[in-house]
Amino acid sequence: MATAHEFRPAVPSTGGRVAMVLLTGMILAAVVGTALLFGPDHSIGYRLGPSTVEVSANLGVLDLGEHIDRENIASADVVDTRGAWRMQGTAMHDLCDGDWMHPTLGRVRMSTSCVPAGVVLHMADGGSPWVLTPADPEGFVRALQAGESGPFLAAPGPEAPPWWVLVRVGPVGLALLMAGLLIGSPAKLNYVVTDGVVEVKTLWGRRRVPLKGTTVTTGMPAGRRWRIFGIGMPGHQVGRYVIGGVSAQVYVSVPGHAVVLRPTGSGRMVVVSPADVEGFVAACVAAGASRA
Repeated sequence: MATAHEFRPAVPSTGGRVAMVLLTGMILAAVVGTALLFGPDHSIGYRLGPSTVEVSANLGVLDLGEHIDRENIASADVVDTRGAWRMQGTAMHDLCDGDWMHPTLGRVRMSTSCVPAGVVLHMADGGSPWVLTPADPEGFVRALQAGESGPFLAAPGPEAPPWWVLVRVGPVGLALLMAGLLIGSPAKLNYVVTDGVVEVKTLWGRRRVPLKGTTVTTGMPAGRRWRIFGIGMPGHQVGRYVIGGVSAQVYVSVPGHAVVLRPTGSGRMVVVSPADVEGFVAACVAAGASRA
C-alpha cells in the first residue's frame, strides 16, 4: 500500500484571520440578537395616567412602550380590529405593534394583543389614530372619558401556534450550529495524497479525487468566483463554486496557494490550497497525476 502524505492547508494571513473572526462574530451576534428578541417573554399592557395614556410593550429586550398625550385625544370608540394588515412593525400571535392599515380607519398606530375587540383613539392634531386592545374595551373608554387613572390589562392574545417553540429555541440552536461550522470547519480541513487519490477531509466527510488521468496546475483559475453553496468567508472557502464559468469543488484557505486538480472527461475540477504547494504537487505526480 502506498505511503500516505498529509498536507495541512495554508495558514491565512493575520488580516485574513482577523476578518474571519470578525465575520464569525457578526454572524453569531445577529443570531444571538434574534434569540434575545424572540426567546424571552413579550408583554403588553396599558395605564391611564393623569396626562397620558401609557402603553407598555416589550419584545424580548426591546422596549416598545409609548405615551399618548390625553389632551390630544379627540375621541375614543370601541373598534373591530379584524381586517387590519401590517405595514411595518411586529405581527406575532399575541403582539401586534407598529403601523397598520385598517379597512375603515386607514393607517393606524397599533399596539395590541392581536384580538378583534379593541379601542381606537382619534387624535386632535390629525395624526394617525391609535388602536389598543384592553381586556375591557368599554370600561377603558368610560374611564378615559371620565378622566380616571389606573392600569388596564391587555386582552389575552391568541394561543401560540405549535411551531412557536421553534422560534424561541431555534436561534440558540442555530447559533451553536453556526459556531460549530465556522470554528470546526477550518480546523478539520486537511489534504492526504495516498494510493492514487487525493483525499480531502472536511467537517462533513471526505472527498476522494482519483489522480490517474488528472492534471495538476498551480494558481487560482482565472475568472469570477460564484459560490453556489457552502462557506465563503475570508480564510476559508469550502463548497460548490463556479469559477470562470466552470463548476468547481473548492477547499481553499489561501487563494495564493491554490492547486487545481482537473480530472479527465466531465469530472468537476477541485481546488485546494496546501501550505506546501510544491510538495503537494510532487506527491500528486508520484501518485499518478500529470503536471501541466
